[in-house]
Amino acid sequence: MTTTDLLPDADEEALRQAVRALLADHCDAPTALSAFAQPRPDFAALRAALLADMGLGELLAGPGGRDPAGAASAAPAEPEPGPALAGAAAHELGRAVAPVPFLTFAVAMAAVGALGADELVERLAGGAVGIVAAPFDSADLAVTTVEASGSASTVSVTGTITAVPDAQAADVLVVPARCGEDFVLVAVEAAAARIEGFPSLDETRPLADVSFDGAAGAVLGTGDAAGEACEAARLLGLALLACECAGLAERVLEIGLDYIRQRRQFGRTLGSFQALKHRAADAWIAVMQLRAAALAAVRSLSAAPAVPAGGEPGAGETEAGDRAADDPAAEHADAAIAVLTAAAYGKKVAVHVAEEMLQFHGGNGMTWEYPIHLYLKRAKADELLLGSREALERELATIIDIEE
Repeated sequence: MTTTDLLPDADEEALRQAVRALLADHCDAPTALSAFAQPRPDFAALRAALLADMGLGELLAGPGGRDPAGAASAAPAEPEPGPALAGAAAHELGRAVAPVPFLTFAVAMAAVGALGADELVERLAGGAVGIVAAPFDSADLAVTTVEASGSASTVSVTGTITAVPDAQAADVLVVPARCGEDFVLVAVEAAAARIEGFPSLDETRPLADVSFDGAAGAVLGTGDAAGEACEAARLLGLALLACECAGLAERVLEIGLDYIRQRRQFGRTLGSFQALKHRAADAWIAVMQLRAAALAAVRSLSAAPAVPAGGEPGAGETEAGDRAADDPAAEHADAAIAVLTAAAYGKKVAVHVAEEMLQFHGGNGMTWEYPIHLYLKRAKADELLLGSREALERELATIIDIEE
C-alpha cells in the first residue's frame, strides 16, 4: 500500500480559490435559497460558468475519469484532469451548497469515459450535462428495472426510474438497462424522456422521476464492461461526495463559530461558555479528519488502476496480509477501502456538524433567513446519496473481512 499526501497541492489549492471566488460572485446564500422558489430557477448561467467557462466539465475527461499519471504529476501552469482536482472543486461546491449538478455529472462522465465513448465524452466536456438515470439512494448503479431492445449499437428503452438527482438539468441521460439477459448502458437524449420533478428536502439537488416509452438510445457498453464502468463511476461519485461533505461541514462550522463569537447572552458572548467551546473543538477535529479522509479517497482513485477484468478485490494479498504493490486488484481494493471509509465518515460528520451549528444558533437556526437549514438539508440528503452510511459500512466490512 502506497503512502498518500494528505495536504492539497498547489494546483488543487489554486482551483479551490478560483471556484470559491466565482461562487462568491454568483452563488451567495440568497441564490442557493432561490432553489426552493416556485417556479424553480434553472441556474443555467451558473452551470455554464462552472462546467463550461471555468472548465470543470473537462476535469474528468480522461479514461474513466482517471488521470493515468496521477494528480500529483500535474504541471503547475496546466493542471491535468483527475479525481483530486475534481475533489477540490466538489469541496468548494459543498461549501456554497451550490445548485449545480457537478457530482452527478462526474458520475456520468466517469461511466462514459470508462467505456471509451469519446464523442460523448467530448460533448460533455464541452458543457453538455450528462446524468446517470439511477435513484439517488442507489448503492449499485447496475440494478435497474428499465428494459431495452434492439441491435448491438442502438436500442429503444422503456421503464421508469424514480428520484433521479439533477435529471431536470440533463442534456443526456446515461441509462442502466436490461437487454434480454445482458446488462447495458445506454445514452438517451433527455428530450426523449418524460422528466417529472417533485418537492424534496434538498432543492439544491432536486429529484425527478424519469420515464421512457420506447425512447431511442445508443449503446455505450454491455456486460461486464458496463458493470465495471458503473462501479468505477460509483466509487468516483462517493469520493467526490466525501469532498462535498467536507466542504459543507467546514463552511457550516465557520458560520456557527462566527455566530457564537458575536451573539451575546447573559452579558457575555456565547463562545465564552466552556460547553460550547468543547463542542466546537470536537466539531473542528471531525472536520479536519474528514478533509484528510476525503483527500485520501480522491488521491487513491488518481493512483489506482482501473478495475481489473475478472479481478477480485483483495486478490493481491499475500499470506502475511500485505498487498502486492504491483497487483491491480489489490490497488483497486485499497482505493475502494479509502473511498468507502471517507464517504461513510463524511455522511456522518456533515449531518453532525450541521446539527451542532444549528443548535449554536438557537431559535435563529430554525428561521428561513439564516442559511444553516440549507446545509442541514443537503447533509441529510447526502446521507442517502449513492447508498446509506450503513450500506457503505457493510460493504467496507466485507472488503476488509470483518464479521458483523
